[in-house]
Amino acid sequence: MQTKHLLRLLAGATLALSVAKVSGQTPSNSDAFPVFDNYIKLGGQSDWINGDTNAFQARTKQAKDTSGGVQDFLYSKDLTKDTTLRIDGHALDNTEDYLAHFNVTKDRVGSVDVGYQRFRTFYDGVGGFFPGNNEWLPLSQQDLFTDRSKFWAEATINLPNAPIFKIRYTNEIRDGKKDSTEWGATDLTGINPATPPISPVRHIVPGYLQMDEHHQTLEASMKQTVGKTTYQLTALADLVNNMDGQFVAIDPTEVKPFAAQVGGTNQANLNNQQLQTEYNGFRTRTFSLTGTTRTELTDKITMRAGLNFNDVAGTFSGDRQEITTVPTATVTAGSLTVVAVPVSQPVTTYIFTNLAGTSGVIAYAANLAFDFKPTDNFSATVALKGEDRTTKAAGTFNTETPATGTPPITTPPPSPRSEFSHVDEKVLTPELDLRYTGFQDVALYASATGEYSTGSDRNAPTYSSTIVSPLQYFVTPSQSNGDYTVGATWRQSSLLNLRAETFYKSTSNSENGYNTTANSPVLVLGDNYILASQFSGIKLTAIAKPLDTLTFTTRYIFQRGTMEVTGSGATLEYDSMHSKSHSIGETIDWTPIRQFYIEANANLVFNVIDTIYPNAGYGPTGTPPVNYNVNGEIQNSNNNYFTGSLLAGAVVTTTDDLQVQFNYYRANNGDAQLALLNEPYGVVATEYSASVGVKHKFSQKLIGNAKAGYYSSVNDTTGGLTNFHGPQAYVSLEYGF
Repeated sequence: MQTKHLLRLLAGATLALSVAKVSGQTPSNSDAFPVFDNYIKLGGQSDWINGDTNAFQARTKQAKDTSGGVQDFLYSKDLTKDTTLRIDGHALDNTEDYLAHFNVTKDRVGSVDVGYQRFRTFYDGVGGFFPGNNEWLPLSQQDLFTDRSKFWAEATINLPNAPIFKIRYTNEIRDGKKDSTEWGATDLTGINPATPPISPVRHIVPGYLQMDEHHQTLEASMKQTVGKTTYQLTALADLVNNMDGQFVAIDPTEVKPFAAQVGGTNQANLNNQQLQTEYNGFRTRTFSLTGTTRTELTDKITMRAGLNFNDVAGTFSGDRQEITTVPTATVTAGSLTVVAVPVSQPVTTYIFTNLAGTSGVIAYAANLAFDFKPTDNFSATVALKGEDRTTKAAGTFNTETPATGTPPITTPPPSPRSEFSHVDEKVLTPELDLRYTGFQDVALYASATGEYSTGSDRNAPTYSSTIVSPLQYFVTPSQSNGDYTVGATWRQSSLLNLRAETFYKSTSNSENGYNTTANSPVLVLGDNYILASQFSGIKLTAIAKPLDTLTFTTRYIFQRGTMEVTGSGATLEYDSMHSKSHSIGETIDWTPIRQFYIEANANLVFNVIDTIYPNAGYGPTGTPPVNYNVNGEIQNSNNNYFTGSLLAGAVVTTTDDLQVQFNYYRANNGDAQLALLNEPYGVVATEYSASVGVKHKFSQKLIGNAKAGYYSSVNDTTGGLTNFHGPQAYVSLEYGF
């Protein structure tokens, strides 16, 4: 019998045994479930899912079919009167979820901590769905997943009357495949291209990422207190080595006769299938040195100061390959003859190859902060941070002109390209935090944080390596950000607690500059732009406790925002986005008797983003609105949804507990008619899950858990093609020792 079938049988048998125990168990002398200092917990789960099992994995973050193993393990022991050993971990197959953690601590000496962790995240290789003709082009292999793992080792020396020394090494890896938000195009939408301005092309073909990422850090620190000052010095070495690939298909299954091809990459002139592969690799080495102090100047004033140095050096590499599949053709007496039944042949084009470059960052930062507490009711923190950062980068690569002609197809030789940039930035960040509790049962607080940066940016975009004096841009970027919060909490009585908070966030980014060739400056208005945004809102919370056994928690969050753009040679200004969001939440906790409790949650969200639809905006001198949306491609966006949950538990006997759980989600933001104008965005989905669980005490050292449930997901966003539903079963045994 296969292992998974055995686990399913075990789960069912144990569940039946637990239910039988609930109805027939004689109460024991002790009615409390024990809490084990040392224990091992074995568990297993089975799913009988009908429909899209890959969507089930991606949505629920659970493995399809059966998974199980050591769900939890803990062993701790006092080796001596001042030395403690602790080991904990778990190992679950099918989800690749593993943990092994080892710690030894000796009082007044230090500790050693070593561990390894690994877990898997599931993704679904699907893209979009076109509702007009039910077009659906998922990946041939939809079952995607990414594994993340980390090893760490840390040692701490903490001797009496001596500095505390700590050293820690970590090694993290991420590898696997995940879905990409960049989709390929297809014109298999049923839209007649002869009816402009509606284009038949829609980006609904899924892409995916293939990751191979490594990250290592080595950190050492020393901490010592002398008098009223605590000093800490930290050194950090960081290494990153990544090589990621991105794979996108354009016009899959759309190979047309060869005569339709004009240029290897001109989408408007061909519909032959293209497979784009892009590899991006980079390696970085970072060294960081940080020193901080904390000094109690008086019993009412504390000073904190710090200095930081960062040196980052990196290299990058990569290429982008495009394979176009076209029908073969035969040449007869100097004339071109396309075969009657096209036979695909690949034509390879490299958009760029041999990408190579270097980058580096040198940054210095300093901060100074004072914590004031002049009275028992008032406290304030004033802080200022400054940073000076220089970034340099340069790169080279080869480009290829698309292949042209009739068989034999000719490919022009590659053309070398170069680029570089040099950016200097100075950043100043002030902070203020206030708190006052002088009013009875009322606490007031406020905070303000700003960030202001100026600098210079000299860069040369892609240019041919044969050009002696490339076009260079000289830009003076500036940025200002603000984050402000004011709030209060009021304990009106033991029956009611209120909290109110208002916030405002603003950003402004601008660039002004010119370009020059051979030291001849030319003002380029097109390089002048301003991006700005403002967000404001309120947060309200009320906690009402009309009874000792009943609590209501009500939450309301409102936020509105605007984004503004000035561009196109500083001749056009318009609001590019307006957003508005309402979030209402309610939680009810009720424990009418000691043997029963219930918790209910409900969240309702209304969210809308207004784009430049229907107009782009107004010119700065009051000119009529300029309509950039003549095709109706830009529409407003809604993200309204409702979630609800219910959790109830009861003590059935002195050895048995019962728990019931229910979860619900619904969104209805789709509009199939908009797919004729733009991408078929908008989620329309309904999901729910329900389960019943039993917890049974077999003895003072053995506890069993069993749960049976059902999951259902209906997703109209994908035309119902990713729907799934089915029962689930879970069982575990926990043994204390």
